[in-house]
Amino acid sequence: MNTKTASGPIVATETKTTAVNGHKLASSPASGLEAKRQQAQAAIQAAELELQQIQEEEQAELVARRSRLATTREVHLRDAQNFREMARNESDPEEKRTLLSLAREDEQKAYQIGLELGLDQDVPAQDEKPRAPFLKRPVVAFLQVAGILAAISFCYRQFNQFNQYIQELNAKLPVEQHLQPYDVTSIQKFFYEKLVVFADLPVALLILFLMVPFVGFYVLPFLKSKRDFYSEFYDELTPWQRSIITTILCLGLLFYLALSHSVKP
Repeated sequence: MNTKTASGPIVATETKTTAVNGHKLASSPASGLEAKRQQAQAAIQAAELELQQIQEEEQAELVARRSRLATTREVHLRDAQNFREMARNESDPEEKRTLLSLAREDEQKAYQIGLELGLDQDVPAQDEKPRAPFLKRPVVAFLQVAGILAAISFCYRQFNQFNQYIQELNAKLPVEQHLQPYDVTSIQKFFYEKLVVFADLPVALLILFLMVPFVGFYVLPFLKSKRDFYSEFYDELTPWQRSIITTILCLGLLFYLALSHSVKP
């Protein structure tokens, strides 16, 4: 222990000594600071290494999470597609609406996951509220029936007026030049034709059931099943296919009615 005299109070300093060849030498204080510096650098390197390992683990966890989200998104899209396929094959309207609702839910979930993943994707279609028709169906049906009755009434009045006009012309003409107007017998023939038309319908159905009964069950509207013409017409066919079939049926009906005018009592 050495003492040093200063202008102030006496201060004691400690000097480390090292032994060299049996003699004790005082060592420099800088060597102790270097050791501390090396220890600090080693601690910094260890901390940086640990920080790098933490970052790598976080990156691996992020990649794994994105992979899980992508897999979940694909599952939702696949489920939505399956629900829509089932809805196309479903004839029950209530069950069909349920399946479509489930499909839309899965599509919405897949869309939300896609947003989280930052994917470029189309916005899923939302349910649109159906527009209220200008006229309700009962009103339209009433107007259609009223229009048909008005047309029949107009044609019948014109029929009688022209009959009366022809009779007035015949009064001014010689007998050999008389015109032959339609009369009550013509109206009777008209109703006879309609009688034949409506009488042939049950006969045709009876023949159909005798020859191919499964076709008869398929066509009749009051025999509801999962496989009948009326269910598949709305659930299975596209709008274009329905338009073609409707046109063919209307043309066939008009042709059949035209042929009915050729019958004679």
